[in-house]
Amino acid sequence: MSEAHVESHEMAHGHHGTTPAEDDNTNLRAVTIWFVGIVVSVIVAVVFISQYFNIAIRKELNAKVYSAENPVLRDLRASEQAKLTKYQWADKEAGVVRIPLERAKELTLRDWSARAKAVVPAAAATEGSEASPETAAPADAEGAK
Repeated sequence: MSEAHVESHEMAHGHHGTTPAEDDNTNLRAVTIWFVGIVVSVIVAVVFISQYFNIAIRKELNAKVYSAENPVLRDLRASEQAKLTKYQWADKEAGVVRIPLERAKELTLRDWSARAKAVVPAAAATEGSEASPETAAPADAEGAK
């Protein structure tokens, strides 16, 4: 190529015979901001993943361990239910019988309502005769036994 052609090419591209120097000034502020941003992003990602796996582990525990029926617990609940709903001997030698819970409630309510009816006339009789509450209390305590 001719020298004129090379010169015109250099002039067109702005080289003028010298190679441009590279800028050595790095922007430390921008590098620091990028570094802090990346570190914060990594920390946030680690915390997020950790929490996600903790939640996933809790869900698996609930599904596999806590919701699975324990045979010992199932047998215990069945025996308790039987004790609460059936007539059984509690102590045959002593003559103690276990009765169903609903029947025990009915009998207790019946006994308490009968006792309340008996207490009302007794209270009216004690008002007429000048009996003190101290003398009436032992009679109530004997009736409760």
